[in-house]
Amino acid sequence: MRSICSAEVQSALRWSNQQGFAPAQDGVRMDEVSVTRRVADRVRSLRAERSWSARELAEACIRAGAPSLTRSTIAKIESGTRKSVTAEEIAVLAQVFEVSTSELLGSGSDLDPLRADWSQVPRATDLPQVWGREIPFRNLDFTGRETELAALRGRLVSESTAPQVLYGLGGVGKTEIAAEYAHRFADDYDVVWWVRAEREEIIRASLVSLGRLLQLPMEGRDITGDVEAVLDALRTGDPSRRWLLVFDNVEDPVMLREYVPDGPGHAIITSRVARWRQALRVDGVEVGVFTRPETMEYLRRRTRGLERESPAVPEDLATELGDLPLAVEYTAAFLTATGLPVTSYLDRWRDNVHELLATPVDIYYSGQVATTWRVPPGKVTEDAELLFRLLAYFGPDPVPAELLAIRPDTAPVPVDRLLSNRAELRRALDELARFSLVRLSAGASTVEVHRVVQAVTRGRLEQEDPQLAEELRRCVHVLLAASDPGHPEDDDSDRRYEWSRRHLIPSGALESRDARVQALVINQLTRLNARGDVRQSVELGRQALASWGDEDWPDDLSILHLRVQLAIALRVSGQGDEARRLNAETLERLLGSQGEQHEVTLLCRASHNIDLRLAGAYDAALAEDERLVEMQEHLYGADDRQTMVVRDNLAADLRSLGRFVQALDVDQRVHSWYEAELGPLDRRSLASSLMVARDLRQLGRYEQALEIVRRVTEATEDREEPWNADRLNGLTELGLSLRRAGHHREARERLEESFERHRATLGDSHRQTLTTATNLIHDRRLNWDLASAESLGHDIVAEWDAVAGPDHPNTCAASANLAITLRAAGMAKLAGQRNEQALSTLRERLGTAHPFTLAVQTNLASDLAAQGEVDRAARLGEEVVAASSETLGERHVHTLAASANLAFDRRALGDEGEAPEMRYRAIRLFDETLGRDHPTVRLLIGGGRVDVDVEPMSL
Repeated sequence: MRSICSAEVQSALRWSNQQGFAPAQDGVRMDEVSVTRRVADRVRSLRAERSWSARELAEACIRAGAPSLTRSTIAKIESGTRKSVTAEEIAVLAQVFEVSTSELLGSGSDLDPLRADWSQVPRATDLPQVWGREIPFRNLDFTGRETELAALRGRLVSESTAPQVLYGLGGVGKTEIAAEYAHRFADDYDVVWWVRAEREEIIRASLVSLGRLLQLPMEGRDITGDVEAVLDALRTGDPSRRWLLVFDNVEDPVMLREYVPDGPGHAIITSRVARWRQALRVDGVEVGVFTRPETMEYLRRRTRGLERESPAVPEDLATELGDLPLAVEYTAAFLTATGLPVTSYLDRWRDNVHELLATPVDIYYSGQVATTWRVPPGKVTEDAELLFRLLAYFGPDPVPAELLAIRPDTAPVPVDRLLSNRAELRRALDELARFSLVRLSAGASTVEVHRVVQAVTRGRLEQEDPQLAEELRRCVHVLLAASDPGHPEDDDSDRRYEWSRRHLIPSGALESRDARVQALVINQLTRLNARGDVRQSVELGRQALASWGDEDWPDDLSILHLRVQLAIALRVSGQGDEARRLNAETLERLLGSQGEQHEVTLLCRASHNIDLRLAGAYDAALAEDERLVEMQEHLYGADDRQTMVVRDNLAADLRSLGRFVQALDVDQRVHSWYEAELGPLDRRSLASSLMVARDLRQLGRYEQALEIVRRVTEATEDREEPWNADRLNGLTELGLSLRRAGHHREARERLEESFERHRATLGDSHRQTLTTATNLIHDRRLNWDLASAESLGHDIVAEWDAVAGPDHPNTCAASANLAITLRAAGMAKLAGQRNEQALSTLRERLGTAHPFTLAVQTNLASDLAAQGEVDRAARLGEEVVAASSETLGERHVHTLAASANLAFDRRALGDEGEAPEMRYRAIRLFDETLGRDHPTVRLLIGGGRVDVDVEPMSL
């Protein structure tokens, strides 16, 4: 708030004189003016409009430079007891209320201050009779905490008279909540007294001072007797039953016990000590950090220029501060005072927060902020202090107690001794928790230190004892590495990998050159990839690769292995081009440094082969995978786990080439192995089940496929898997299987859901999103939503063109499905043009007998028939029936669809002999395969043609 200049004071005085306000009488200074009833009413009404108490107004005036405007003075002005105010006080009041002096004083010329009827002015009744001088000024920037205040109020006014304990980490706002309570509910008390309770002698002296203000009979010679007299008065409620005592910053609950009166009034205790049951038979209430909205509200209100920052910057700042109120208040004051950009402040904070917090700022806080989170001297053992320092080098997320109990091979002797003795470790944790320096979960299964406390502790230790700081940092890295179970793809290993995952980056473990730590990082990537958490995998992999010095160590095996896992994550996350380049370069390095039979080389080659398949080079991918399977079997055996992974890829190659029977044979072998070795509910068993279902669906065995997919999706839901690429793929498979089985409405619902979830999780241009959308085009068409089907089709064809190129088989698949919609909408010519182009491309890329090619050719025949080119349509139909019978079998639904359509064209050309029989046979076989109620059978019986949509190849 700006200060008042002398010109403003003189202006207020001149204006009051001009308006007829009489100078004060009885020898009071001539720069004072009399207070009329209007002035009293105006001050009172302005205060009421702002919902301020007299104390709040007084504090604002004092900060504005008018120390004479105390709470008592404000009350006297409003009640008429004080008949005059100085011009300076008028100017300050006007400024605080944000009105002009004329607005504050009013015209007033028709009022005679000497004859004012002050008896009609109500006296202030909101002031306790005793208000302790130690009570902090009310914080006009007090933010949030309404839940905490309401709960505190509720407990205090209940029938119980037990004291209420607010405990928690230093700087979390315990004192602020107690002070706000005292101000907010001052009207309900006759006595409000604040006791600084760090030491017993201070408590005793404060109680004696209270006794004097209450005018209790005290001898003054025996302080113990005087204290007892005060406590007895409070217990009996004489002279007042409405009292509030606040014992602030208590360090010794047992010592405090004899000074908390059990009487009709209320007592609030603030402390870092967490356990109060033994001392006072109460359970304290832990005060947590700000909620994120509270942090943001405070920062925006107190920090100039923050609104000009992008939304992400204040959010990053709040995250770095961990919503710790003292850190938030310090930061707002620092930024306001210095004008430093938030990004620059964050750089300084991350560099050394301990040094930054040593810079004094203008906040209502005694002492240096950085010292707030020191271990209390002499209050805990050396073991507890050492453990506290060790915990500072983990990340801010909870640390499992079991992780601390692992004995690393290379730990400093004191740490090794502490961690090797579970009883000592537990005692040390209890000591730290007692002073709210750490938070223990229920059962003490995890321990957590606030991120700001960690940062300050690290900064201080690195200044005071850099050697110990480095030893503790390395110790944390080794502890994390020692937790590695070594089987990253197994479900049973998830729990132990979660111990270390969130601590790798904040602990600095990525900078370690320890082979065990690097192995943990690689295994974490492997696990994240297996679970489908590829975004986290990419982030971790990129940071690790940058830290390990990829260019400096081109043949380092750990770096090469990391590159392989990173490439897998990049590909699954939709960054296929970068993955392909990384795999190709890494494979070249591995072949040169490790040879083609090294396990990492084999892993990289398998990943490289997937890149070939995604590029549409199906024949090349198959040839490479067949060779790789032979190498794996020779080196590790036919039933090795990695051999099964490559066989899984081999099945995908076969499926891409339309060799569905062979793909099913391989997939069933892989699934049987996974189920026998890992159990039916392992994620790899479930994933391999979906591949079996996909093969069955491509072979026309729709009900079998649907049964498997339903079982897998239910099991995935029971596992509460996140919506990663694998689970999303399962939802798409369910939609496709429902459609093939004839459940068109439900199929569309599932695919619409899958499409939206894909977009939200993987992005609009991810290949898996485009694959789902390509299928959804036909589902919308089957439900006669032609406009949205056409719109989606055009969009997805363009996306495939940009992502994979115009000649990629999946681009052709999307164009073919769009063509079906165009013909249904009466645009047979446009549909034919699209199918002509797609057919030409697919014949060149995949051959004339590939199921993709045959499907497009079937639909092109329908386009031509719709345009009256029945003769050409029949010739194309003849070719399709012959090729499909050989490739897919005479009873496959696609062969039957081509046969039924061909029968229509033959009959249109005048064939009344074989054509009806061909149509009848197709309907009969469709009926036997799908059932009479299937929409395709009903369509044929009703005289319609069958469209054959194209399922694009997925990852």
